[in-house]
Amino acid sequence: MQVRLSGKWTEHLQGEEKSKFIELILMDREVLGRLYSIIEDFENSVDQADLSIDEYDSPAFPYLKAHRNGERSILRKIKSLLSHIKE
Repeated sequence: MQVRLSGKWTEHLQGEEKSKFIELILMDREVLGRLYSIIEDFENSVDQADLSIDEYDSPAFPYLKAHRNGERSILRKIKSLLSHIKE
């Protein structure tokens, strides 16, 4: 089974160091899988907060929306680093 791992994990390494590091990442599947689940929980929280009707009454609504979009964006980036977990 060939696993696709984001190059961000190893862009700072070369040669044998890179191979060993990839091995470590792949061996930590359980821990990284749990991290992936936690990130999904955070994403769900952000999504739920976006569905709150009460927020439309807030004078800071545009800022709240921008903040949540930023949260969602970074959570997706982190999840992309862990995409090998779901393969």
